Amino acid sequence: MNNPSYIGIDIGTTNVKVLLVDEEGQALIEKSREYPVQYPKQGWAEQDPDMWVKETRSMLDEVCSEIPKKYTLKSIGISGQMHGLVVLDKDKNVLRPAILWNDQRSKPQCDSILNAIGGLDQLLDLTNNGLLSGYSFPKLIWLKENEPKVFKQIAHILLPKDYVRFRLSGHLGTDYSDASGTGCFDVKNRKWATQLIERMEIPLEWFPQPYPSTKIVGEISGLPKLDQPVPVVTGSGDAVLQPLASGVTGLNDALLVVGTGGNVTVRVDGYGRNEGGKVQFFCDTIGGQYVAMGVTLSAGESLRWIRNLLNKGIESLNSEYIEINFDQLIKLAETSPEGSNDILFTPYLQGERCPHANPDLRASFTGLSSLSSLADMVRSILEGVAFSLKDVSLVLESIGIHIKRYQIMGGGGKSDLWNIIFSNILNKTVSVYPSSSGGTAYGSAILARIGFDGTSWVKEKSKDENGNSYSPDTRSAQLYAKKFNLYQSIYQKTKP
Repeated sequence: MNNPSYIGIDIGTTNVKVLLVDEEGQALIEKSREYPVQYPKQGWAEQDPDMWVKETRSMLDEVCSEIPKKYTLKSIGISGQMHGLVVLDKDKNVLRPAILWNDQRSKPQCDSILNAIGGLDQLLDLTNNGLLSGYSFPKLIWLKENEPKVFKQIAHILLPKDYVRFRLSGHLGTDYSDASGTGCFDVKNRKWATQLIERMEIPLEWFPQPYPSTKIVGEISGLPKLDQPVPVVTGSGDAVLQPLASGVTGLNDALLVVGTGGNVTVRVDGYGRNEGGKVQFFCDTIGGQYVAMGVTLSAGESLRWIRNLLNKGIESLNSEYIEINFDQLIKLAETSPEGSNDILFTPYLQGERCPHANPDLRASFTGLSSLSSLADMVRSILEGVAFSLKDVSLVLESIGIHIKRYQIMGGGGKSDLWNIIFSNILNKTVSVYPSSSGGTAYGSAILARIGFDGTSWVKEKSKDENGNSYSPDTRSAQLYAKKFNLYQSIYQKTKP
């Protein structure tokens, strides 16, 4: 019973993952479970916070019940989808479904906040970030204006992973990285932007105390086969934790994440002015540093959308059907040539965040003909997501960040075809490392280890492990460069 082990939990948009690792960072047990997202109106996205708690506890119990006897669980880390708004009453009961990061309803409230504070430059002075409708703060103003009965009962507001940690350990709080994504946090000084919050007449006492991501803030009790409670650290927002989770430590190396959404994240050396609020500039999880990132809202979600569309259509015609899965879609896309036989797809299913902060944008297929196939359409989705993330990369480079190479994580990184497409469209080397297979849950386990004894295996991992690398083909890169120009022109034509 002398071998230490650590658990990392990730509360994703569509599933929870629980990962047990040993003291060298090797995965021992991994469990995950999917859950649904509710879309009550166009552009809205909600979930039941207690569903997160139920499924997390279930997976956590399963993992703990299978821990080998020679291992002792030392600590637990937790991460989760950012920007979601969970509101509690004075008795700490949930008042309504959580409004998620990809919910776009609060665009008018973003405009009213900017007007109230005196414009974008004044907001950047307070937070160093522009306002996005996915952020928590404008959602809170939306509740104030549209659900006053709910708003009057609010006593606490939490982010998704913080609500789960509260229900598991009793601790009310958040961390600097997740707080950075609320739209009302002073990232330079690592505290709530009091002037902004008071200007919008929101009680400051509603906001949880922010802590470092690796601080032990409570304990989780009653876990199977464990006699003692297990310490839990504050944790992190998933997008900020992802570079650490995948071993991206270089200042010119970018992490390319292809999950439900997609993002390009780069660690930056110290605090810098986010001119124009073009990107998201957040507190890092360790070391007192920062990350710069740009996000596209429907990366893997675009592939999930067409999978679900096909399955529902087939089911309506035949009750005895076999569901189409992601692997089958990828195999289908492999039969279509580069360029998808002239089809272009823009992945704006839920609006867009970067480079177009526009919740009213909608996705489109262009170039369809009577010769177009389903394979062409699926491949165009893979290419469209890659074009979207190239758009994001160009925004980061426009503020002086030079990207040398990309490391990929998330479900998209499991597809050779998609990785090849990314490399050719970005015209850079794209690498996939084994350490990223556990995703953000792996990063949460790193935070748990650091919180417990101050050490980590991440540096050794990033140096020692060699994964698959994909280098661009000159001819393919040139073909995609021409298509990217067409892709960018679609935005202006469909914006109206």
